[in-house]
Amino acid sequence: IRWPHAEYGMIMPDEFIEIAEQTGIIQALSLWVIKSALQQLQKWKKITPDFLMSINISAHNIQDAHFIKAASILIKDKEALAKNIILEITETQMMLDTHHALKNLWALNELGFNIAIDDFGTGYSNLSYLKKLPANELKIDKTFILNLEDDKQNQVLVQTAIHMAHNLGMSVVAEGVESERSYTLLKSMGCDLCQGYHFSRPVPVDQFERLFNNIAKP
Repeated sequence: IRWPHAEYGMIMPDEFIEIAEQTGIIQALSLWVIKSALQQLQKWKKITPDFLMSINISAHNIQDAHFIKAASILIKDKEALAKNIILEITETQMMLDTHHALKNLWALNELGFNIAIDDFGTGYSNLSYLKKLPANELKIDKTFILNLEDDKQNQVLVQTAIHMAHNLGMSVVAEGVESERSYTLLKSMGCDLCQGYHFSRPVPVDQFERLFNNIAKP
């Protein structure tokens, strides 16, 4: 999500999401994103039935039972699409109020959504808490990936995170992959998926569709 502002140009989410959280409009914004994502996913799923779409949600979302109810209304009659959606919540955000977060994450999971732990490694999670989460995916933060090729300690930490996630039944995504060397190293470690500028920078929907259609062609 980007905010193309007439006066200030392209405003990135890092600049306006926190304001949305502070002013209370984050619930409406997140629900709009989910609604828009569902509409787009219906089109892409026709090309590739197992297409997966990830959506970042805020800690404020998973602390609010009204948001969970609203999400259930949005997904009603579209339950088949939920399994193609991964809701991403950061490790640090999940630790703010573990009781409500855990309850509401399980509610989202029961609606059919997949759950991902985003930016893993940047917080101080209780590992016993991690195993209670209905998470399908663990995303290793880019701070551990950007200098992975030359940092032996980071390599040990990343390899340990991959083993831990796999043992907990989760797939692993490495964020911030910017070179073929890092990609090759991560594959050798058993990392399931990689994302980053090595593959593509963020692009608008129409440009992505052209790329996607070319990849999807037999």
